Amino acid sequence: GRRGGPGEGLGGVTRNAGGIGIKRLPWSGERVTGLRLLLVGDCGDDAELLSLELMAAGLAFELLRVENAVRLREAINTFAPHLVISDNNLPGFSGLEALLLVRELAPSTPFLFFSGDDDERVAINALSHGAADYIPKRDLGRMPTVIRRLLAANPRP
Repeated sequence: GRRGGPGEGLGGVTRNAGGIGIKRLPWSGERVTGLRLLLVGDCGDDAELLSLELMAAGLAFELLRVENAVRLREAINTFAPHLVISDNNLPGFSGLEALLLVRELAPSTPFLFFSGDDDERVAINALSHGAADYIPKRDLGRMPTVIRRLLAANPRP
């Protein structure tokens, strides 16, 4: 069969408009209907790996990736995510800034860090500022369990 060409990803559609990538990923399995995940990060590979891990766990979701504060603000207002997942280190924008912006605009939306930074002090700082969890990228396999736990603790409208 034909594998996806440029702009196609994981059997879904990837669109870039003003720096925002939208990925719709259809599959069967346990359905978490209408789950909207917002990923704050500058690495498309992280989005792909995260998507694959969540698909393998049977989660149904739509993932939107943004790279800066302007796009994050737009996404909070228009995409209305059920969960925000953020890298800690972004060019010109920090994960802590992303967390504070989400707390301002959507205070009840769970926020978790997914970062390559394994510094325990960074994780403690993130949690002390209201992040729900901090998952090092090396522990990607924990992500489906953490997402299910956060969704159970924060039911969607």
